[in-house]
Amino acid sequence: MTPHREGLGDPSARSRPDQPAIIILARPGAPAPPYARLLPGPGRELVVVSGPSPATAAAPAAGAVTRRGADGRAHDGHVRRVTVRHYASPETESAVLRYAEQAPVGGLVALDFDDLIRAGALRDHLGLPGMGREAALVYTDPALAAGHLERAGVPCVRRAPVQAPGDLYWLAHRWGYPLRVRSARVPGRPVAGVLHGEADLRRFTRDGAGADPAAFLVAEAWTAGDHYRACRPPGPDADWHWSPGPAPGLAEAAKAAAAALPAAPGYSRHLELVRTGGGWLVDLAGCAVERGCPVEPAPAEAGAAVLAQGAMDACPAGAGRSA
Repeated sequence: MTPHREGLGDPSARSRPDQPAIIILARPGAPAPPYARLLPGPGRELVVVSGPSPATAAAPAAGAVTRRGADGRAHDGHVRRVTVRHYASPETESAVLRYAEQAPVGGLVALDFDDLIRAGALRDHLGLPGMGREAALVYTDPALAAGHLERAGVPCVRRAPVQAPGDLYWLAHRWGYPLRVRSARVPGRPVAGVLHGEADLRRFTRDGAGADPAAFLVAEAWTAGDHYRACRPPGPDADWHWSPGPAPGLAEAAKAAAAALPAAPGYSRHLELVRTGGGWLVDLAGCAVERGCPVEPAPAEAGAAVLAQGAMDACPAGAGRSA
């Protein structure tokens, strides 16, 4: 099927940037870092793909482009906005691919948790530097992350996906109660339920909980202990930060976990660890900005991620990737 090109205009009529463009996925309603200030560059075009703002009375047509004035320029480049009607739909990926058919693309910036997988898939497809889809899946699925850690011999909280109610009964038999159930593909991995016994389990599954694999639920063995968070901003020389503070063995456990998990270039590393009577267990692993680093302001972390992802553009002028 030929991609729809409405709104992107005639590529021959557009100004040609000297450097390959950087695509930015900007989820509507999310705090927006000052991309034009963070990603300057002579002849660099920044293409911000987003949905209509909640305050916008009449959203532009899918794929429509609005070029900003001089105050929106990044040095000799400029900011181009591509607005899609439904940002959470495949329209967003289609808009990126349509642009890449018309002009070279050198990098892709995506900060939001819900954009990690689609951004990774686009990088893979376009041959762009940065975190790919397979790594993004690990950082959005606690069960996959636990599998990586277990195979590397890193102690972690026991965790498994829930694809049917019977999985919960089997895991309760295997691990015992209490059993904690989380929503895997939601930022922060909120707890969907804590099952203290079979009566709780029956109530939890009575209305269909656990019956839909698309819900991406994971179950985990109950682990008691003191919870700590570790954060390492992007960049080769960045230091780890600890919350509520450093503790014996915490740094070694966090670094072992980071080494066992896929690389996440351009992203912060977030780890939650539990100090138990038997030592440290890795609980959750993530890399999305909105999860927040407890010891670093979110805007600073977002800015560092934008700089790191934008700096991975290694294309010389005129040699960007195209679809």
